[in-house]
Amino acid sequence: MGFISGLDQRFQEDGDLVKLKDYKSIEFDAPTLAKFNPQASTLVQTLNRFGLYNAGDLFNLGTLEFETKPTIKYVAPVYAYGIRDNWTVGIGVPVIQYSNEVEMTQSLSNVDYYNQFRGLSEDLDAALDTDLRAATQSTLAQKGYMPIEDRNEDFLGDIQLVSVFKLFDRGDSKLIHQATLTLPTGPEYNSDDLLALNTFHKTSLENLIGYAKVIGSFLTVSPFLSLRYVMPEKITVRVPKDADDTLPDQNSKDDVTLSEGFTTEVGTQFDFDLSQDFKIGTNYLFGQKTADQYSGSGKGDTSLLAKNTKAMWHKVSLSLSYSTVKSYLKKQSFLPMSLSFMAYDTISGKNVERRTGQEISIALFF
Repeated sequence: MGFISGLDQRFQEDGDLVKLKDYKSIEFDAPTLAKFNPQASTLVQTLNRFGLYNAGDLFNLGTLEFETKPTIKYVAPVYAYGIRDNWTVGIGVPVIQYSNEVEMTQSLSNVDYYNQFRGLSEDLDAALDTDLRAATQSTLAQKGYMPIEDRNEDFLGDIQLVSVFKLFDRGDSKLIHQATLTLPTGPEYNSDDLLALNTFHKTSLENLIGYAKVIGSFLTVSPFLSLRYVMPEKITVRVPKDADDTLPDQNSKDDVTLSEGFTTEVGTQFDFDLSQDFKIGTNYLFGQKTADQYSGSGKGDTSLLAKNTKAMWHKVSLSLSYSTVKSYLKKQSFLPMSLSFMAYDTISGKNVERRTGQEISIALFF
């Protein structure tokens, strides 16, 4: 069971951590108004004719900020079966609960100054009375997007099939290979929903090599390396015409092939035995992903879809575990089981959400 938050924060291309509302906000100054509404150009020109220090160029309806609080909760029952002493296979079925609280606010407008010009033009009066929140929802509807509103959804995620093979076990050292095949059972890509996660419905294969070495009487060091490849997929996306086409309409939809970037992660786990049943662990992980690639019919500029998809991240975690396996084997416990709690955080990165989270794992052995 897990809980993921921090999705409202993102590490930018330069590594700076910003809130979504800070880089998704829109300042409706005169140039921006002209892009969103052709009639605004006429309005700006009309105001400029008053000769009051380019009154039209200084016209500003304010900044529209999007305050979002996305969170993910999940329950992932896993069934694993030992084929041999050194080989285990399993299946994981994640059930996802996605919620997002959304609030749009309008601020820093200079409309009050322009109220003195009321009555000179119907277009000007209409502009002064503009509610950016309502106007934005109306524009989204006209372009075929779903409204920006709170979300609370439950759905099946991508099922995973796992094979864990112990390559060797020499008592104080072990080497394992873990292969994870992810199947596209989650929601498909939705180009009409600006709040959709759009991270599911993938077919991927991840290979992990992990080595565990016991040092002294209480410390286990486990370096690992994982490689993840995502199969190319066909999705329907809105392809922008150019860099200024920030909200492509329905006519921009195209069936494109997405080749997601190759992911590499390397890290080390340190486990400290506090007693026979309790241990505390800490983990450091470095990961990077190559840029995505899109190819379509040439309807728009697919290179813009791949912009800022090359990513890098550093993550740390802290865990506390309780296990009765050793005491069970010594006939000191009635039931072999384990219980662990882990908290993790993305401490730095580029082009990636922060992602903080907590996870509780319960395992029963039969």
